[in-house]
Amino acid sequence: MKVQLPIAWQEMNEEEYQKLAARHGPAASLTDHGTLTNGTEWSEYRGGSDAWRLERLAVGTRNRGYRYFKPDVSLRAKLALISELPECKISPLFVYGTLKRGHGNHTFLQDAELLASCAEVDGFTLYGSTIPYMVRSPGDRVKGEVYAVDDEILGPIDRLEGHPNHYRREPVPLVNGVGSVWAYLVQREHCWSGRLGSVWPKR
Repeated sequence: MKVQLPIAWQEMNEEEYQKLAARHGPAASLTDHGTLTNGTEWSEYRGGSDAWRLERLAVGTRNRGYRYFKPDVSLRAKLALISELPECKISPLFVYGTLKRGHGNHTFLQDAELLASCAEVDGFTLYGSTIPYMVRSPGDRVKGEVYAVDDEILGPIDRLEGHPNHYRREPVPLVNGVGSVWAYLVQREHCWSGRLGSVWPKR
């Protein structure tokens, strides 16, 4: 089953909302609605590739105000959303080698949701040649992609990477305190080729 996260929302102003409404008009479709525990009524809409959410504040029967929301596409918001999901079995996974798009093992992630196509982890570098190895290296950074994966996706990748005997899957920090993600690491002595730096393949 394909991993699909709910939308993380950020508030927008009424002017932004009016532009969305004018652009899509009656073609917009109601996708979900409900009532929060405090009585606030909410509705979510989609028009083409756009999505938005309206909340009607429960402050009495007259002049109830509205709040307007648009999707928050930042990696920080997506990671926060994952951490807040109840009994969450979805994890963020950072990939930097053959699991990336356009490379041989990316099929293992065909049911994962792409969270960031260009992310960086702090305190690591790459060694290797045809296959990269990520090792700890204070002051350095590695670039890669971040995906939302569940246990059904993660299990086969663990076996592919030889976790925990060859590669070890460990939590690593993203730059600028965005959050932490899983990544596969090896010890430096296992890396018998030269240093690649921050990105694979070398450009």
